[in-house]
Amino acid sequence: MAASRVSQLKSQAKVNSKKTKRIYNPDSRDFVGRFKGMDYTIRAGEIEEFPLFIANHLHKHLANHLLIKRDQVNTRDYYLPKIMEEIETKI
Repeated sequence: MAASRVSQLKSQAKVNSKKTKRIYNPDSRDFVGRFKGMDYTIRAGEIEEFPLFIANHLHKHLANHLLIKRDQVNTRDYYLPKIMEEIETKI
């Protein structure tokens, strides 16, 4: 019975880990993104954790911000996956 309970807890932990996402801001300035009229700040050089639906939105906008700042817009197809990977952190 204890093994079954441990299995259930592991399964629930796996589900819960997918409900939030951490984002790293590699920029030298704070990044402020908006979602449904609310501001969300990711401080320069810091990692912040957000609910998944908000994190996915901020992740996209931070990546676009970095593409523009780094003057890599013309090579978006090459650099976007690299930037997306750079700012997504593993929990």
